[in-house]
Amino acid sequence: MEDDDLIEYLILTDEDGEEVEYEILLKIDMNNKHYVALTYPLDDEDEEAEPGEVEILQEIHLGDDEYEYLTLETDEELQQVFEEFKRLMKDEFDFLD
Repeated sequence: MEDDDLIEYLILTDEDGEEVEYEILLKIDMNNKHYVALTYPLDDEDEEAEPGEVEILQEIHLGDDEYEYLTLETDEELQQVFEEFKRLMKDEFDFLD
């Protein structure tokens, strides 16, 4: 089991203005863009959280320690990044096809 000190978390604000905590699974650099693969922490009691669900967002560095996180523009871009995520994490997860 991983040590909690090694797990990175990211807190984002949802469309309702509520803060949501995610666990960062992986950072991916691809096609001159930066992405983060996120999931809800395993101990999350959020009723909307689906176990094993992965969110992929584009990470834009605004300067210093400021970042902006955007949803991906196209389904094709999302599929490409998700395929790279699966390739990199194949030893960590069992993926359903």
